Amino acid sequence: MTGKPTGTPLPRLAPGSTIGMLGAGQLGRMTALAAARLGYKTHVYAPDAADSPAAQVSAAATVADWNDLEALERFARSVDVVTLEWENVPVATAEHLRRFTNLNPGPNVLSVAQDRIAEKSFVNGLGIELLRTKVGDRYVVEHMREHGYNVGGEQSGHIVLSNFSTTGDGLVSALQVLACVKRQNKPVSELSRKFEPVPQVLKNVRFSGGAPLEEARVKAAIEDARHRLGAAGRLVIRPSGTEPLIRVMAEGDDPQLVEKVVDDIVDVIAEARNAA
Repeated sequence: MTGKPTGTPLPRLAPGSTIGMLGAGQLGRMTALAAARLGYKTHVYAPDAADSPAAQVSAAATVADWNDLEALERFARSVDVVTLEWENVPVATAEHLRRFTNLNPGPNVLSVAQDRIAEKSFVNGLGIELLRTKVGDRYVVEHMREHGYNVGGEQSGHIVLSNFSTTGDGLVSALQVLACVKRQNKPVSELSRKFEPVPQVLKNVRFSGGAPLEEARVKAAIEDARHRLGAAGRLVIRPSGTEPLIRVMAEGDDPQLVEKVVDDIVDVIAEARNAA
């Protein structure tokens, strides 16, 4: 089966079809429950899919690494279409899956959504000021109101367009994207490909208690990683808001350095977890 390019309309899925989903967290759980009400089955794929929120309510779950090409192919051939639960799936994974099944949104959209450094450089190049707030759309909205801004958002996908709404609204955001697609008469894959993404790596560390990020050795490893990445890189380490996970994400110009930085932090967090 050959994957269709992003922007190609998909035929309506017949009842009983299986929707493949990359990611298995709380958003995936809500998607799976909604799909079941419409008569669809879901099959989730993630390295941490075992007993995950989405797997608990899905027809099937594949527990495998994002880079396991054989597992990805088996997964793709077992479903009728694949979608994304979140944006931190490796682009190479998405590109591989498209060889075997329909994937929407596609790799181009994914690469733009997950690349904050290149995204920031692109926006700044347009003369648009980009400011950071504390994590959470509540803080984004507060800052927008205080300074009179009309566009805000956060990495989880919340987009606030104050010209149309006072809160993050997925339907409003989707309609604005569709309006842009209509005006330009171009596919989303072309409209969203505005810059070359820089390498990004995200890995999760599961823990069952304690506060590994408060450990002195973990703090020291994080500080060392920030120094190694320098001003051209970005490092985000935070507990998941919905699962017992610590997410470690780094991006920068040097792919080998980015991978090494993330692995070093993951190892230290795991050691702190095991010692607790």
